[in-house]
Amino acid sequence: MVTVFPRGPIRGGIEAAASQLVAALAHDARLEMHVAAFHASVSRPLHELRDNVHLHWLPRWRRGSTMQMLSIAAAQVARLERLVRPDILHAQGPTPLGVAARFSRRPMVLTVHGLEMLSRRTSAVHTFAGPLGGLRRATAGLVMRLSMQRANGLILISPYVSEFLSPQANRKLAAAIDNPVALPFFDVPPLPGHQQLLCIANLSELKNQALLVRAFAQIAPRHPRAKLLLAGPSADAGYAARLRTLIDATGLAARVCLSGEVSPERVVELYAGCDAVLLSSVQETAPLAIAQAMAAARPVVATAVGGVPFMVRDGATGTLVRPDDEPAMAAALDRALSDPDRLRTMGRAAQAEALQRFHPDAIAVRTSKFYADVVEAACGS
Repeated sequence: MVTVFPRGPIRGGIEAAASQLVAALAHDARLEMHVAAFHASVSRPLHELRDNVHLHWLPRWRRGSTMQMLSIAAAQVARLERLVRPDILHAQGPTPLGVAARFSRRPMVLTVHGLEMLSRRTSAVHTFAGPLGGLRRATAGLVMRLSMQRANGLILISPYVSEFLSPQANRKLAAAIDNPVALPFFDVPPLPGHQQLLCIANLSELKNQALLVRAFAQIAPRHPRAKLLLAGPSADAGYAARLRTLIDATGLAARVCLSGEVSPERVVELYAGCDAVLLSSVQETAPLAIAQAMAAARPVVATAVGGVPFMVRDGATGTLVRPDDEPAMAAALDRALSDPDRLRTMGRAAQAEALQRFHPDAIAVRTSKFYADVVEAACGS
């Protein structure tokens, strides 16, 4: 498997989902797991055996064009693939494996992540705008096309993926398999009634936390006990600075907290302390924050973008609003804080769905079965 994988603290949904999937698959005695990941902390290829998983750390260059790094990275993956000689390849997103695997006959599975970069909705986002942003988007599109062409099977983490990539996705052997959620989230205590609203996401224009701050400022006078907690690293220093300025301008600095990057253990604690989980993104594929909230029996208030409507049932497990609709978001937050019984009912319904969709043991079983299906199909072709 080639993926984004944590060498230290988990950063981002793909790292969290990949690490949980690998941990669950490692319990299957029939599988020998090899994971390749690029990390800036290593200067040469490094092998590590962790919990029966072979981790192959490969150096990631801090400078250089995206295409140049991709070509070097693809060569490293190809070299490792010849050394390990796996029965099946698994690319978690448009990784260099999509390029390297074109020189291999081994069957390959592609889990599609990263559609945010390819969506038209994000073309105006600063990170993806301008010449450099255009290069990132073009490179991501190229690698996605190469990966799609090479893949023998697709893992679709949301029906949105199938819709976005149609008709290419319809021509592939495919399985609908959600991202897994770590077991501690399923054991979070009931809603505490503290009137704390939580958003866990990188501070960035893509996640659009400013919408939450402005909406919260509208309803804060009616809910004097309510607090808004924004947790996550600053992926964009300029945006984080503007967000702090906005919070100060609202006069709610004591009630809107930026907690920064938090550990996985702390994330579970934050879910335990909140009454609802918020997400205000411009675009999403299958956000792990929503899956974690559902597992923790927390209702979700989110923008109805990308794959979010396939996760949150409006009025049943949470509330959906139009993207960047400040009055609608404010009204949704007002309702959430005004009706704790409704929140508990939605939270219980969300957890019931999460047990079916996101439990890591179930995800591991479906994934290993799909591996077998892809290998059998490839051998028979």
